[in-house]
Amino acid sequence: MKRTVLIVVVLIIIGLVAWLCIDALSTPKEEKAAKYLENDKAHLEQVAEYLSNSGLTDFCLSDDSGYDSATNRKIIRDTAVLNEVEYLFDKHGYKEIKKEGATVRFVRWTYMHGFEAGICYAPDGRPQIEFLTATKHLSVKGWYYYEADYNEWRTNN
Repeated sequence: MKRTVLIVVVLIIIGLVAWLCIDALSTPKEEKAAKYLENDKAHLEQVAEYLSNSGLTDFCLSDDSGYDSATNRKIIRDTAVLNEVEYLFDKHGYKEIKKEGATVRFVRWTYMHGFEAGICYAPDGRPQIEFLTATKHLSVKGWYYYEADYNEWRTNN
């Protein structure tokens, strides 16, 4: 009896994992990014506005502490913005928040070394992202889905 229950549980887990993988592969990332922007718009806008007005040109935040991972300096001091950053990291699965020039990007997906994708805010309409390989304008002005892939970029350039 215990063995039968264990087999059923294992089969259910395998089925759930397969279903999640099929779902993840079947929906284009651009569509997912559009949904994330729709759901997280207020949070993303507040962080993007703060960083756009911060005077920083290069910035990378990979946790919700408010520390720039490149310099180990506390950059974000505004508690409301820190709350938004914490929400994006802890509740909605964003991996990094970066700023290059005027572009603020919110990394959602990373694969192997050198690939990332997500949502970016480029108020001037031209995302400035190192190794940029794809962009698609989303429904809100200044917001884009992007992909940055070092290996693809290097091969094509």
